[in-house]
Amino acid sequence: MRSRMVVVAMVFILAAVTVTWAGGKQEGATGTAGGKVSITWMLWWIPEWGQTKVDWIISNFAQSHPNITVTTIGSPYDPYRDKLVTLMQSGNTPDVFGTESQWIPALSKLGTVQDLGPLLGSDSAFKSSIPASAIIKYAGVVRMIYYYEMGYHFAYNVDLASKIGAPLPSSWQDLPDWLAAVKKSGVAQQGLALQFNPKDADHVMGRLLFTPLRQFGGKLLNDDGSAAFNSDLGVKVLEYWKSLIDAGLVFPDPVATTENTMYDMMSSGTLPMQLNGPWVASLVHQSNANVKIVYLPVLKEEVANGTYLSGSGLGLSSQSKQAAAATAFFKYLWSEPVASQMIAGTHLPFTNVKALNSPANASDPILGPEVQMLSNPNSVSINPFPNMEQAQEALANEIANYILGKKSAKQALDDAAATWDKLRMQQ
Repeated sequence: MRSRMVVVAMVFILAAVTVTWAGGKQEGATGTAGGKVSITWMLWWIPEWGQTKVDWIISNFAQSHPNITVTTIGSPYDPYRDKLVTLMQSGNTPDVFGTESQWIPALSKLGTVQDLGPLLGSDSAFKSSIPASAIIKYAGVVRMIYYYEMGYHFAYNVDLASKIGAPLPSSWQDLPDWLAAVKKSGVAQQGLALQFNPKDADHVMGRLLFTPLRQFGGKLLNDDGSAAFNSDLGVKVLEYWKSLIDAGLVFPDPVATTENTMYDMMSSGTLPMQLNGPWVASLVHQSNANVKIVYLPVLKEEVANGTYLSGSGLGLSSQSKQAAAATAFFKYLWSEPVASQMIAGTHLPFTNVKALNSPANASDPILGPEVQMLSNPNSVSINPFPNMEQAQEALANEIANYILGKKSAKQALDDAAATWDKLRMQQ
């Protein structure tokens, strides 16, 4: 679940940007002999990756597929889902489209999302090039593949951290002492911001509950998909965060804090650390390229217990008029040269096994910890289920009730679990 990337201070109007490359004759990719065809690729990543990288992806594809024109449909993240649904409902489903796993149940109801199982079954080389955890099923059917997959981790401002005079935390147990040292040093009012805003429900679930819960050794869901997060360890996670809030070690009003707020604070040099994904540096650098941001080394608990994995992915239209061309482009996006180029240019863990395991990534201050988390056999991802978005919203609202003192941690998680399981069983 994207694990969302939120575009900072940027307005990017939905538009179709066609990148056309001169072509000659080619057979096979589209089932035509020399006939030129067009396909569409809808994505929210252009502001984050940069138009130059997207152009490179398309131009490089054109070298081996000169008869295929790829048209990109770009949108900022926040309105993206609704615009994708509108296109699907109007019979104009993009041939290839970016998606979050929690959107898949609703999108699948529209009947326009292709079953990727036959593609994976017919091309063993393609399937083996993708980590198994990146293949996402809904109701037993593969509807999307994570294009990049990651664990959430603590990213920090190197320059601010160097002025605090305390060693960086190496475990969850160390974090409160480090945050106290930040406050004492005067480098920043607080060392950490927390995003408990229910409007960002998947962030609250993935980053602030599921990530520490798994790292503490807890279970997220039962084997049947029912809630397991309302355990004693789940309560421990919420009480851990609340203790930091009550001690004044995190920025005030975390229930109102948004992701953009955290990026703004980090770009202005007032926030030393946040728990987020590997895109933090690129988004902060949109406002201030001078802020050096890296990850903490993998925490002791992460090494022992793994972490929660999420991501953002791609799907194929089941209504494409140029299915062979769309499939060729879809598979190309996972090729090792493309993944390696994108990893190097974005520091995102694109899900090609060979590219991820490149020795160059091990020493990278962001990719290194990400590869460690992804390769840990105890790390887990979850498949979407009916009404997943509503279940996430219910969980985020109940957690906010606890943070605001309206319920105990146990009551909030029990109520969220009851709603989660009720929604999960509704078709």
